[in-house]
Amino acid sequence: MSKTSKDADRFIFLLSAAIVTSAACAPAQSAASPLAEPAKMHVRVYDYAQVPPKVLAKAEGQAEMIFRQAGVEVTWENSTPPKDVSMAKPVSPHPADSAGIDLRIVAHFESTTRVLRYDAMGFAVPPDTIAISLESVDKLASLGIAEGYQVLGGAMAHEIGHLFLGANSHSAVGIMRAGWKEQGLTEASQARLNFMPDQAVRIRAEVRHRQEQQQTASASTPLK
Repeated sequence: MSKTSKDADRFIFLLSAAIVTSAACAPAQSAASPLAEPAKMHVRVYDYAQVPPKVLAKAEGQAEMIFRQAGVEVTWENSTPPKDVSMAKPVSPHPADSAGIDLRIVAHFESTTRVLRYDAMGFAVPPDTIAISLESVDKLASLGIAEGYQVLGGAMAHEIGHLFLGANSHSAVGIMRAGWKEQGLTEASQARLNFMPDQAVRIRAEVRHRQEQQQTASASTPLK
């Protein structure tokens, strides 16, 4: 087993311990008035599975399109996975004007199998971390209905959606459906797999709430 694979397994073990206690946590609802600026999100990607760069870029584009439909602007930062995977937070902070998300792509889930749905492609650990299994993505892509980047991009959007909507936020239709079968994969292949209007409203509100928090925290941090 390669060092990268061992590091990824260590990360999944640590992250899976958190999922049990955080699965029922829903994000705090903000009563603050919307910001004048757009809802903005910054996603830092750690690719332990070594997804081909072109595939990763297209997957990010797919997820970005889904969030654009929901009224949220997304910027991506592809970072080298940290050597010490027990580090829950990156060394550098997310931009002060964006809600920050940390996304891990791993080859497969071993330590979390018993706490995830059999057809889960990933999981979310509030408030700001998600993990995606490339093996699970490839299984759905192998059906030949949607391409791998379309499934991966949809999985990214789905799990990020849980961070803003809460753990118990699956819906019968759209990007937040619990299991992706033929209908969901067909919609993904046609770029029709999106958030429902009410979900989009809640996501925008939560993203803006986190932007406010991030800006307040940045303003109160003394310069070194």
